[in-house]
Amino acid sequence: MYVSPHFRVGDFASPGEAGRDHFIAIQPKFIDFLEEVWKAAQKEYGETARIVILRAYLSPNESLRLQQKGVQYTAFTRYLYGDAAAVVVDLAGKGVLGDLNRDGRVDRDDANQLADLLERVQDAMKVQGGLGVVDRPLEPNWPETPFAVVDLRGIRSRW
Repeated sequence: MYVSPHFRVGDFASPGEAGRDHFIAIQPKFIDFLEEVWKAAQKEYGETARIVILRAYLSPNESLRLQQKGVQYTAFTRYLYGDAAAVVVDLAGKGVLGDLNRDGRVDRDDANQLADLLERVQDAMKVQGGLGVVDRPLEPNWPETPFAVVDLRGIRSRW
């Protein structure tokens, strides 16, 4: 089921809970934010650019499952509140970060460029939140790609 023109409920769900009834927290303002990021990415990188969500809502059950696999999220991660996501700008339909700075490789510099794009959208929408860049997958079954993490916590933070 679509919750906006480009995103479905399943894009925000915890993959470990697929096939079972479960709760998903999604803040409407965050969906609006991601739609604006989609538009900005297409303006900046072309019509093939799309936003891929690697992680959005993280249920307590999913957090425990990941903990058992050695993946540790903070106790009160923004993923619990439905206003955070780990994202990439996919330019080739492969579900990984594209070469945003066009230097022939995909690395932290591309993820930093994505974080800059996210920050520009936050500024344009007059919302504040956290921004971070990560070099490698945090969870099993994630693609090998750098990515950016964004939330709308209400105060600016960049790491």
